[in-house]
Amino acid sequence: DARINYLALGAGYDDGTWLAQGELSRVSADRQVLVQGTAAYLNIGRRFGNFTPHAGISGYRPTQAAATAVNDWSGVGASALQAIAVRTLNSRRIDQNTFSLGLRWDFHPQAALKLQWDRIRIKQNGYGLWSPGDSNMLSGERANLVSATVDWVF
Repeated sequence: DARINYLALGAGYDDGTWLAQGELSRVSADRQVLVQGTAAYLNIGRRFGNFTPHAGISGYRPTQAAATAVNDWSGVGASALQAIAVRTLNSRRIDQNTFSLGLRWDFHPQAALKLQWDRIRIKQNGYGLWSPGDSNMLSGERANLVSATVDWVF
């Protein structure tokens, strides 16, 4: 019975040499337990024959503030339980930025190799796309992601 609204606006440009693509989107819902926020990205690339280096930036901002403990439960011996509860409430919250650099090589008319490096900054209590393996992620983290993919058309 939850109502979720998704709105997106995107645009692309490709003149054969320069490429650009961007999007702005917003997710809202009538239930606070659902992910809600605003996302945006912009990617720009330039073709040099069969090679296309590209760069991009992206981010996601939540519309809800992070859950915090209002009272101190240590007096009743439940501070660990309180920390788990706050962590669980924030586990769906996304708040991060990404900077990307990549290279596409069209090595065949129907296939391309793509290499990309992403530098991701996860803000405090914004690890909703990640598994918080330890309490350090609650205070924010940085991650490096390197990927290599081959795309082809049958």
